[in-house]
Amino acid sequence: MHVVSRVVQEGLTNARKHAPGEKVDIEVALERDMVRVTMRNKKLAVATESSGGHGLVGLRERCRLTGGYLEIRDDEDFSWHLYLPLEKQ
Repeated sequence: MHVVSRVVQEGLTNARKHAPGEKVDIEVALERDMVRVTMRNKKLAVATESSGGHGLVGLRERCRLTGGYLEIRDDEDFSWHLYLPLEKQ
């Protein structure tokens, strides 16, 4: 479960950096053969800080190495969707 905690930590850090004061919803679900984590927060019209996005590249690779994947969506809200197989945890 180290990957799950690392992704949640990075998601909260990014929300604090790019949308300070906004509520972050986190949902963790155990499904038949996987754990699914969804994090969502509102986007600010103008982000307070910019970044190079290198942290996301590393997290996606970490997820891939454990047999899962991380999907980032930037639409109405900003959301992270992590899927990891349970046997790899």
